[in-house]
Amino acid sequence: MHTEFNSVMWWDMRNGQDTTNNNSSNLYGWRLYGDYGVVDSADPAGPADRYPTFYVAKLMQYFARGGDHLISSTSDYPFLSVCAAKQASGSLALLVINKSATTALNAISGLSTNFSYNFPAYSATVIAFGASAPPPPPPPVRQPDNLIKASGDASYLGEGIFNADGTGQTRSLSIKAGRSATFIVNTQNDGSATDTFTILGAGSSSPFSVKYYSGASGGTDITSAVTAGTYTLSNVAAGSSQYIHFVVTAAASAPSGTSRGFLVTAISAADTTKRDAVKASVSVR
Repeated sequence: MHTEFNSVMWWDMRNGQDTTNNNSSNLYGWRLYGDYGVVDSADPAGPADRYPTFYVAKLMQYFARGGDHLISSTSDYPFLSVCAAKQASGSLALLVINKSATTALNAISGLSTNFSYNFPAYSATVIAFGASAPPPPPPPVRQPDNLIKASGDASYLGEGIFNADGTGQTRSLSIKAGRSATFIVNTQNDGSATDTFTILGAGSSSPFSVKYYSGASGGTDITSAVTAGTYTLSNVAAGSSQYIHFVVTAAASAPSGTSRGFLVTAISAADTTKRDAVKASVSVR
């Protein structure tokens, strides 16, 4: 095949996540780590653990196998690569790769007749003429990732940690009776497609009261919607974030040593089984 690569070598099937190498935000993709494996070390691997190389290997079975012949093919558009194979059955297969990150392309010519076909941005598609169509692409990965910090912190807790009880992503603060503590929740879309997230937050618990607000600062009071589990962060693009913040106040009469935990959960609207929770733990000193 005529591509910019001479060969491809892959380390192994399962290797493990690595956050110590080049994970620049300039690189394509939504994952904040690298991996020399084809799938994550999770066993069995779920949809979020299967990397692009997994789907390339799965797709290639519909393009060319032993006994097939690669034939010359060209594209007059720099972001659209076309490879062709004459299969042993006599069918013609095209592997069409749209390298544009933003534009869907949909025209092919040069066969007996011109035809239209939708090639989504950043996608690879196999079309076989005279053979059954390949299966549809895998469904999008859905995964909210809640992060939390106190208002004065430089960084968030909870990056890449997913659970329903705040384990490993809890920010603890001690305050005086009558005083308040402010926490910011950063809800990231770690899925592969735009999603909407429902936010559910713990309500007031004596001797503490809690108020929720939209955005990382300022904002409007959204306490009723958050505590009812009806507040939504809409149309969060893959790899992007939206924010809320909340203020926990200890009553003036709160006894020293009293503590409460305030759990905030983000739930994918597209797949309600995908959720993540962070916690603020506040005590009176």
